[in-house]
Amino acid sequence: MVNKRKAPSGAPTQHAEKNDAHASAHSAKRASQRALALHRISGPVPWSPASVVSMSASRDGSLCAAVREDGRVDLYGGERDASLSFVKSIPSWADASPSSIVVVDGDDSQQQEKGTSSRKVRMFVGGMDGTITELDSGRRQARLVCDSYGGAVWGLAALAVARRNANVAGNEHGDHDDTADHDDTDDTDDGGYSHRLAAACDDGSVKVFGVDADGSPGVTLIKSFLPVDGRVLCVAWDEGRGRVVSGGSDGCVHVWDGTTGQELMRITV
Repeated sequence: MVNKRKAPSGAPTQHAEKNDAHASAHSAKRASQRALALHRISGPVPWSPASVVSMSASRDGSLCAAVREDGRVDLYGGERDASLSFVKSIPSWADASPSSIVVVDGDDSQQQEKGTSSRKVRMFVGGMDGTITELDSGRRQARLVCDSYGGAVWGLAALAVARRNANVAGNEHGDHDDTADHDDTDDTDDGGYSHRLAAACDDGSVKVFGVDADGSPGVTLIKSFLPVDGRVLCVAWDEGRGRVVSGGSDGCVHVWDGTTGQELMRITV
Protein backbone atom coordinates (compact mmCIF):
# COMPACT_ATOMS: atom_id res chain seq x y z
CA MET A 1 0.00 0.00 0.00
CA VAL A 2 1.43 3.34 -1.10
CA ASN A 3 1.33 6.08 1.49
CA LYS A 4 0.39 9.47 0.05
CA ARG A 5 1.55 12.38 2.10
CA LYS A 6 -0.61 15.42 2.04
CA ALA A 7 1.22 18.67 1.37
CA PRO A 8 1.35 20.85 4.44
CA SER A 9 -1.09 23.69 4.52
CA GLY A 10 0.40 26.78 2.80
CA ALA A 11 3.15 24.82 0.98
CA PRO A 12 3.26 25.54 -2.83
CA THR A 13 2.38 22.69 -5.13
CA GLN A 14 4.01 22.05 -8.51
CA HIS A 15 0.89 23.26 -10.30
CA ALA A 16 0.76 26.41 -8.20
CA GLU A 17 4.43 27.14 -8.95
CA LYS A 18 3.74 26.93 -12.70
CA ASN A 19 0.79 29.28 -12.37
CA ASP A 20 2.89 31.77 -10.42
CA ALA A 21 5.67 31.67 -13.04
CA HIS A 22 3.15 32.16 -15.84
CA ALA A 23 1.54 35.07 -14.00
CA SER A 24 4.92 36.69 -13.38
CA ALA A 25 5.89 36.39 -17.05
CA HIS A 26 2.52 37.81 -18.11
CA SER A 27 2.88 40.73 -15.71
CA ALA A 28 6.39 41.46 -16.95
CA LYS A 29 5.19 41.40 -20.57
CA ARG A 30 2.33 43.80 -19.79
CA ALA A 31 4.69 46.10 -17.92
CA SER A 32 7.05 46.08 -20.91
CA GLN A 33 4.18 46.90 -23.27
CA ARG A 34 3.07 49.76 -21.05
CA ALA A 35 6.66 51.13 -21.00
CA LEU A 36 6.88 50.93 -24.77
CA ALA A 37 3.52 52.62 -25.14
CA LEU A 38 4.77 55.58 -23.12
CA HIS A 39 7.58 56.15 -25.63
CA ARG A 40 5.52 56.02 -28.79
CA ILE A 41 5.63 59.18 -30.91
CA SER A 42 3.03 59.91 -33.52
CA GLY A 43 3.97 62.17 -36.41
CA PRO A 44 7.25 64.01 -37.07
CA VAL A 45 9.58 64.96 -34.23
CA PRO A 46 9.33 68.74 -33.53
CA TRP A 47 13.08 69.41 -33.69
CA SER A 48 15.19 71.82 -35.73
CA PRO A 49 18.92 72.68 -35.52
CA ALA A 50 20.05 76.04 -34.19
CA SER A 51 20.60 78.64 -36.91
CA VAL A 52 24.14 79.26 -38.17
CA VAL A 53 24.76 82.99 -37.68
CA SER A 54 28.35 83.29 -38.95
CA MET A 55 31.20 81.30 -40.51
CA SER A 56 34.92 81.82 -40.98
CA ALA A 57 37.81 79.77 -42.35
CA SER A 58 41.56 79.71 -41.87
CA ARG A 59 43.66 81.26 -44.63
CA ASP A 60 44.75 77.88 -46.03
CA GLY A 61 41.22 76.47 -45.86
CA SER A 62 42.19 73.63 -43.53
CA LEU A 63 39.63 74.64 -40.88
CA CYS A 64 36.16 76.14 -41.06
CA ALA A 65 34.24 77.32 -37.99
CA ALA A 66 30.47 77.82 -37.84
CA VAL A 67 28.88 79.51 -34.82
CA ARG A 68 25.23 78.82 -34.11
CA GLU A 69 22.56 80.96 -32.52
CA ASP A 70 22.68 78.94 -29.29
CA GLY A 71 26.43 79.57 -28.93
CA ARG A 72 27.72 76.20 -30.08
CA VAL A 73 30.66 76.31 -32.50
CA ASP A 74 31.11 73.47 -35.01
CA LEU A 75 34.55 72.90 -36.52
CA TYR A 76 35.05 71.32 -39.94
CA GLY A 77 38.26 70.19 -41.63
CA GLY A 78 38.88 71.09 -45.25
CA GLU A 79 39.83 68.26 -47.59
CA ARG A 80 41.79 68.35 -50.85
CA ASP A 81 38.66 67.49 -52.83
CA ALA A 82 37.05 70.70 -51.51
CA SER A 83 34.75 68.80 -49.14
CA LEU A 84 34.31 69.47 -45.42
CA SER A 85 34.32 66.87 -42.67
CA PHE A 86 33.06 67.42 -39.14
CA VAL A 87 35.85 67.57 -36.54
CA LYS A 88 34.27 68.54 -33.22
CA SER A 89 32.03 71.03 -31.45
CA ILE A 90 32.76 73.62 -28.79
CA PRO A 91 29.79 73.82 -26.39
CA SER A 92 28.06 77.09 -25.70
CA TRP A 93 29.46 79.15 -22.84
CA ALA A 94 27.56 81.12 -20.19
CA ASP A 95 25.30 83.90 -21.55
CA ALA A 96 26.52 83.35 -25.13
CA SER A 97 24.76 85.48 -27.75
CA PRO A 98 27.00 85.21 -30.83
CA SER A 99 26.68 87.35 -33.94
CA SER A 100 29.97 86.73 -35.75
CA ILE A 101 33.12 84.62 -35.72
CA VAL A 102 36.59 85.04 -37.18
CA VAL A 103 39.44 82.52 -37.47
CA VAL A 104 43.05 83.75 -37.54
CA ASP A 105 46.25 81.81 -38.08
CA GLY A 106 48.41 81.37 -35.00
CA ASP A 107 52.16 81.03 -34.62
CA ASP A 108 53.32 78.05 -36.70
CA SER A 109 56.59 77.88 -34.75
CA GLN A 110 54.67 76.80 -31.66
CA GLN A 111 53.37 73.80 -33.54
CA GLN A 112 56.78 72.99 -35.00
CA GLU A 113 58.31 72.96 -31.55
CA LYS A 114 55.69 70.42 -30.51
CA GLY A 115 56.50 68.28 -33.53
CA THR A 116 53.09 68.51 -35.16
CA SER A 117 52.27 69.47 -38.72
CA SER A 118 48.84 70.97 -37.96
CA ARG A 119 48.44 74.72 -38.09
CA LYS A 120 47.54 76.51 -34.90
CA VAL A 121 44.53 78.80 -35.24
CA ARG A 122 42.75 81.19 -32.91
CA MET A 123 39.02 81.92 -32.94
CA PHE A 124 37.16 85.02 -31.76
CA VAL A 125 33.40 85.41 -31.42
CA GLY A 126 31.59 88.77 -31.34
CA GLY A 127 28.49 88.87 -29.18
CA MET A 128 25.26 90.82 -28.93
CA ASP A 129 26.07 91.21 -25.23
CA GLY A 130 28.94 93.57 -26.10
CA THR A 131 31.80 91.09 -25.77
CA ILE A 132 34.54 89.51 -27.88
CA THR A 133 35.28 85.97 -26.71
CA GLU A 134 38.35 83.94 -27.62
CA LEU A 135 37.69 80.21 -27.79
CA ASP A 136 40.04 77.39 -26.78
CA SER A 137 39.45 74.61 -29.31
CA GLY A 138 41.70 72.18 -27.44
CA ARG A 139 39.79 72.43 -24.17
CA ARG A 140 36.50 73.10 -25.99
CA GLN A 141 35.62 76.16 -23.91
CA ALA A 142 35.82 79.94 -23.81
CA ARG A 143 39.39 81.09 -23.20
CA LEU A 144 38.79 84.75 -22.33
CA VAL A 145 35.86 87.18 -22.59
CA CYS A 146 36.73 90.83 -23.40
CA ASP A 147 34.64 94.01 -23.53
CA SER A 148 33.97 95.48 -26.98
CA TYR A 149 33.66 99.02 -25.51
CA GLY A 150 30.97 99.70 -28.12
CA GLY A 151 27.94 97.62 -27.23
CA ALA A 152 26.74 94.72 -29.34
CA VAL A 153 29.22 93.44 -31.92
CA TRP A 154 27.51 92.93 -35.30
CA GLY A 155 30.55 91.83 -37.28
CA LEU A 156 34.25 90.98 -37.05
CA ALA A 157 37.07 91.02 -39.62
CA ALA A 158 40.75 90.16 -39.24
CA LEU A 159 43.95 91.43 -40.86
CA ALA A 160 47.29 89.64 -40.55
CA VAL A 161 49.85 92.28 -39.54
CA ALA A 162 52.83 90.54 -41.16
CA ARG A 163 50.99 90.24 -44.48
CA ARG A 164 49.85 93.87 -44.20
CA ASN A 165 53.43 95.02 -43.62
CA ALA A 166 54.63 93.06 -46.66
CA ASN A 167 51.99 94.75 -48.81
CA VAL A 168 53.01 98.19 -47.53
CA ALA A 169 56.64 97.45 -48.37
CA GLY A 170 55.61 96.31 -51.84
CA ASN A 171 53.67 99.53 -52.39
CA GLU A 172 56.65 101.65 -51.37
CA HIS A 173 58.83 99.91 -53.99
CA GLY A 174 56.17 100.12 -56.67
CA ASP A 175 55.70 96.34 -56.72
CA HIS A 176 52.00 96.33 -55.92
CA ASP A 177 49.31 98.73 -57.09
CA ASP A 178 50.74 101.77 -58.87
CA THR A 179 47.51 103.67 -58.25
CA ALA A 180 47.59 103.17 -54.48
CA ASP A 181 47.79 106.23 -52.26
CA HIS A 182 50.83 106.05 -50.00
CA ASP A 183 50.11 108.99 -47.76
CA ASP A 184 47.44 107.15 -45.78
CA THR A 185 49.45 104.03 -44.99
CA ASP A 186 50.85 103.49 -41.53
CA ASP A 187 54.35 102.51 -40.55
CA THR A 188 55.23 98.83 -40.28
CA ASP A 189 55.46 98.70 -36.51
CA ASP A 190 53.11 95.88 -35.49
CA GLY A 191 53.09 96.74 -31.78
CA GLY A 192 53.64 93.09 -30.90
CA TYR A 193 50.38 92.05 -32.55
CA SER A 194 49.97 89.22 -35.05
CA HIS A 195 46.53 90.38 -36.22
CA ARG A 196 44.18 93.31 -36.00
CA LEU A 197 40.48 92.73 -35.49
CA ALA A 198 37.94 95.28 -36.68
CA ALA A 199 34.61 95.15 -34.86
CA ALA A 200 31.34 96.64 -36.12
CA CYS A 201 29.69 98.00 -32.98
CA ASP A 202 26.19 98.98 -31.97
CA ASP A 203 27.26 102.48 -30.84
CA GLY A 204 28.01 103.44 -34.47
CA SER A 205 31.78 103.05 -34.25
CA VAL A 206 34.41 100.68 -35.57
CA LYS A 207 36.82 99.40 -32.94
CA VAL A 208 40.24 97.99 -33.86
CA PHE A 209 41.75 95.41 -31.51
CA GLY A 210 45.16 93.76 -31.44
CA VAL A 211 45.80 90.02 -31.11
CA ASP A 212 49.07 89.44 -29.25
CA ALA A 213 51.69 87.59 -31.27
CA ASP A 214 52.97 85.82 -28.14
CA GLY A 215 49.69 83.93 -27.78
CA SER A 216 48.35 85.87 -24.80
CA PRO A 217 44.58 85.32 -24.59
CA GLY A 218 42.00 87.88 -25.61
CA VAL A 219 42.29 91.16 -27.53
CA THR A 220 43.53 94.67 -26.73
CA LEU A 221 41.74 97.83 -27.87
CA ILE A 222 44.00 99.85 -30.19
CA LYS A 223 41.74 102.43 -31.79
CA SER A 224 38.13 103.59 -31.74
CA PHE A 225 36.91 105.36 -34.89
CA LEU A 226 34.53 108.29 -34.72
CA PRO A 227 30.94 107.02 -34.54
CA VAL A 228 28.46 107.49 -37.37
CA ASP A 229 24.67 107.73 -37.21
CA GLY A 230 23.02 104.42 -36.35
CA ARG A 231 24.68 101.06 -35.99
CA VAL A 232 27.70 99.63 -37.80
CA LEU A 233 26.46 96.27 -39.06
CA CYS A 234 29.36 94.90 -41.12
CA VAL A 235 33.08 95.47 -41.55
CA ALA A 236 35.94 94.32 -43.80
CA TRP A 237 39.66 95.01 -44.32
CA ASP A 238 41.28 96.28 -47.50
CA GLU A 239 44.32 94.07 -47.08
CA GLY A 240 46.49 95.87 -49.60
CA ARG A 241 46.20 99.32 -48.03
CA GLY A 242 45.25 98.54 -44.45
CA ARG A 243 41.95 100.34 -44.78
CA VAL A 244 38.71 99.40 -43.08
CA VAL A 245 35.40 99.40 -44.95
CA SER A 246 32.18 99.47 -42.95
CA GLY A 247 28.46 99.60 -43.62
CA GLY A 248 25.57 100.28 -41.31
CA SER A 249 22.02 101.34 -40.67
CA ASP A 250 22.74 104.85 -42.01
CA GLY A 251 22.71 103.40 -45.52
CA CYS A 252 26.30 104.44 -46.25
CA VAL A 253 29.58 102.67 -46.96
CA HIS A 254 32.50 104.22 -45.06
CA VAL A 255 36.20 103.81 -45.88
CA TRP A 256 38.61 104.43 -43.00
CA ASP A 257 42.34 104.61 -42.49
CA GLY A 258 42.91 101.46 -40.43
CA THR A 259 45.55 103.08 -38.22
CA THR A 260 44.49 106.69 -37.67
CA GLY A 261 40.74 106.08 -37.85
CA GLN A 262 40.34 108.97 -40.30
CA GLU A 263 37.34 108.69 -42.62
CA LEU A 264 38.68 108.69 -46.18
CA MET A 265 35.47 108.23 -48.14
CA ARG A 266 31.73 108.01 -47.65
CA ILE A 267 29.52 106.40 -50.28
CA THR A 268 25.77 106.84 -50.15
CA VAL A 269 24.12 103.82 -51.70
